[in-house]
Amino acid sequence: MDVTIRSRTDNVKRNWRPTEMKITTLGALAMLVACLGCARTEPIQLPGLEDTRLSDGTCPTIHCNTSQTDALPLKGPEAPSQVLGGDVIDHLWSSPIAGGILDYTYADGTTVFWVSQVDRIMKLRLDEQNRLQKITELPIEPKDFPRFSPEDMQRIVAKLDAATLGTEEYDELADEWNGYQIEGLRAYYAMVSNKGILYVSNRNGVVAYGDAERGKSGSEIVKLGQYVFKKLKLQLGLKMPLPIMIGMNVTPDGHIIAVTIDGTVVGIKPDLSDAVYYNLPGEQIWNSIAIDERGGVYVPGTRRLHKVIWKNGGFSDDPKDGAWV
Repeated sequence: MDVTIRSRTDNVKRNWRPTEMKITTLGALAMLVACLGCARTEPIQLPGLEDTRLSDGTCPTIHCNTSQTDALPLKGPEAPSQVLGGDVIDHLWSSPIAGGILDYTYADGTTVFWVSQVDRIMKLRLDEQNRLQKITELPIEPKDFPRFSPEDMQRIVAKLDAATLGTEEYDELADEWNGYQIEGLRAYYAMVSNKGILYVSNRNGVVAYGDAERGKSGSEIVKLGQYVFKKLKLQLGLKMPLPIMIGMNVTPDGHIIAVTIDGTVVGIKPDLSDAVYYNLPGEQIWNSIAIDERGGVYVPGTRRLHKVIWKNGGFSDDPKDGAWV
């Protein structure tokens, strides 16, 4: 497995081959010391999170449901087939890569769409003309890339559209985005709960966002908390330069299940205070997970499909519980 990470700050490419990587005791100690100032877990300080579930919205999580079907219980358009013009296409410019718009309906009947991106968290709504309208956004500072305004993106897309695919000009423009897919992956997975809390995958764990004024759809967005992976509990531990979350989902009892590329499955409490870890020895994971209504967690490894059971606040791999690993 090769993961190429390109830093915008030093313009260097580094290839990660975990099967070949060796780390000395001194190197491990240096990493531990260096990480004393790293991000730390910050539990959500809100009451009533014990009965956390997915929002009852149409699409409250990436791929719309815990089974990851991307199927919506909605009736499609019935108008005659036609070419749509710019006047009827609702196009809201923002920065690149968003896994979806995740809906949550407030007590007053207002539906808000949450969007997570590399450099911002947004809340949208539909205006009187049924067009998307931004309510507010919370800027996030990316690690290796600048923030992109809607105007920036329109200029960038126009340049790419004008260039011919396969030419040196096009390749130079495209090369500016080398590595952004890894950044985007870390912000891609998200879900909104029945408490109106948005949980978003991050470089090293899960971050929660919500309303500064609880229950107010027009409120500003604030960070509520974060869970940071315990690196020594990941399968590759300190041998992994940086954790890469490859999927996130939620159990019937509201626990967040995350999987990392090195074959680790993590079950995180809804308040982000603690987590349990389950390693799949020798496995790598390159896709997200599905969860059924009985707590079965389906993990697509590179060797085989695994099923572990979320039970009593932990993972069971007992065949009597229905697991097969």
